[in-house]
Amino acid sequence: MNIEDIVNEIEDSYSDQQLATRISLGLIDFDKIKEQRRKNVADILGETASGFRKVSKEYMTDQMIGAEIKRIHKDFEVQTELQGCDYYELSSIMLATSPSPDLVARRIHPEFYDKKLLKLALDAKLDFSTINLKKINVDSEFANELVKNSILSVKLLPDISVVTDESLLQGLKKNQRANMVLVGIGRKHLLKQAVAQGMWTPGADRPENLSDAIKQRMKLKTGLLGVSAYLDTFITSFPIQDVASLMKTHARKKVLLKLYSGDELLETFPEDHFIKGIVLEDQLGL
Repeated sequence: MNIEDIVNEIEDSYSDQQLATRISLGLIDFDKIKEQRRKNVADILGETASGFRKVSKEYMTDQMIGAEIKRIHKDFEVQTELQGCDYYELSSIMLATSPSPDLVARRIHPEFYDKKLLKLALDAKLDFSTINLKKINVDSEFANELVKNSILSVKLLPDISVVTDESLLQGLKKNQRANMVLVGIGRKHLLKQAVAQGMWTPGADRPENLSDAIKQRMKLKTGLLGVSAYLDTFITSFPIQDVASLMKTHARKKVLLKLYSGDELLETFPEDHFIKGIVLEDQLGL
């Protein structure tokens, strides 16, 4: 029995109601269930706001959309003059005028988002973590605008390569805690520019010099990856010889391996037996 057979067997063991519940909870993707079951499951999902957002647009009925419009009217206390709007028009007006645009943004079905709704969300400076940008035709110009507004949105884009370094730095400037995003998308080199521009984790002390930076790095608690990334970038902006000259103890010398590759250390300090030793320890996993 292959994996596909096992998945089908598990799906067959669920009733339509059970499948709908698991889809609502995000445990199963609606588009992954068998095609012959989608209509019945979609009808069940359409009975709730959270379920409605999980149904693929092609399986929506007028009745289902009408029920969601009624729920929106009730939940958001929609003004009388909006009673006759269709779902898309209602969504766009509310996104532009609601005192709680974040709540509206989370409520809109992902497949109804287009450039117009995204522009409204962008103007309202919303968090895009709830919007599936991978299903939206986002051009490079708009993708860069999104990232400038919120660097976290870069992880939601279908094509990260269209985002410029400048846009990422502008986005990071607005949320300087999010520097690990650059590491995650393969743009770690931008941290050097970020630090040079004065960016740092809010609330954390920016070092005054190399010696201060190394002291902070040695005292840094495990798990503070954002602060660590900034500190490491600050330290490695100095010549490697200057950094190594301040790493006198074994513990400090081991930090060198977090800052530089073993090959770079051996090439720079071929006669330093201490460094040869810690590189060998690292290679042996000791």
